[in-house]
Amino acid sequence: MPPARNPSKIVAKIARIGDPVNLSAQLCAANEKLLALRQQQQAQRDATQVTNLAAQHDAQHVAGCAISAYTPQRLSRVPAQRQGQPVTSNLRPRQPIALEIIPDTPSVVAERTTIRVQPTLLVAMLREELAAIGRIWLLCRHLDSQGRGWIAVEKLRATLTAKFSALRVCGWRRLRQLLQDGAGILWERDDHGRLWLYGTTRVARHLDLDYLQGNCVELPITALLQTIGGVRASFYACFHAGRAALPISRDRLETITGVAARTQRNYDHACDVGRVSNFAILATQDKEGALWQHGRAAFAFTDPRGDRRVQWACRLPNSYLAPYKNSTTNGTKPLNRQLRRDLAKHGTQGNTSQAKRKERLYFTDGQHAAKHAHKQDRLYLRERQTKQTVIWNGWHNTTNQQKGAMPKRDFIIHHA
Repeated sequence: MPPARNPSKIVAKIARIGDPVNLSAQLCAANEKLLALRQQQQAQRDATQVTNLAAQHDAQHVAGCAISAYTPQRLSRVPAQRQGQPVTSNLRPRQPIALEIIPDTPSVVAERTTIRVQPTLLVAMLREELAAIGRIWLLCRHLDSQGRGWIAVEKLRATLTAKFSALRVCGWRRLRQLLQDGAGILWERDDHGRLWLYGTTRVARHLDLDYLQGNCVELPITALLQTIGGVRASFYACFHAGRAALPISRDRLETITGVAARTQRNYDHACDVGRVSNFAILATQDKEGALWQHGRAAFAFTDPRGDRRVQWACRLPNSYLAPYKNSTTNGTKPLNRQLRRDLAKHGTQGNTSQAKRKERLYFTDGQHAAKHAHKQDRLYLRERQTKQTVIWNGWHNTTNQQKGAMPKRDFIIHHA
């Protein structure tokens, strides 16, 4: 048996909400008239809201503002009369529509316009003629904004091969060829339509790199959307952007990058790479000795800032300045640490032997130059720079001591 209800509570509830039977006909008619009036006003407000939103949407690009409209809940429909008795409900007070103009502050972070790259990696791709698949690898890393390490092939196809895509670089047939060429070097493809990207250290290991030099560079995405010749020029310019502006010859650049001297000049012109002239003051001011030692590179130099006396100098290789900026978060040292661990497990050990280290020839700090003075035959210390010209002081060892031996008392350093 269900429990009996308390009659006093039922009577109190009826007294609080009122008995619908005892409602007068005038009250019911007034209630229906009020509901009809509210529905009419709601229709007018909805039409005004649509007009305002359309006008604000057209002016959004001009004013830089967004419209935020807070629309109240719609009136609940009044049910039809049942058995000749009206049904009433407690009506909540309606909130007016509020239109606010707020600044255009998108919640989604703006898309990146640059990608951080390692110059040594790009130079290795340039030397091995892998610039085409290297561009696809960089664009895949750019599209993987969440850092998952993989990207769907269908998404890659829609982004890089669609006719009206902003990141279109080639057709679908060419993309299939590039995906096949880069398999095992820059990525792997599984059976579920996903492309798994290799990390920087793993790619460096596949390119036979045991050390990454230079600072990381912020490469614009627009540089990767050019023709393949423009992409190669950008890779070449990243090499100059990631290193200090020290003299380097065209022959040395050809050995490092695999780019011929004539093509280097074309790349400099394509990427606006600036050139700086470098000169060194010789110690021996004998004309015959200077010409015998340096040949056609020696010439008579008059210092406009000094006593204007004629000194014999020689021409050094140019230094280059690329327009790309260095990354604020340089990660070359952690990458080299990880690369050493990978080489210890998977590659040849002993990659930091003295035979593989190159002698440093140009210095900008006198303290570092003094430490290397007794270890090598010659070096150059930067003195000053005027506009597009840099003056260096050359030093050479006059004794015939062996490298690594302690300097004797007759060890003399001369300007050269």
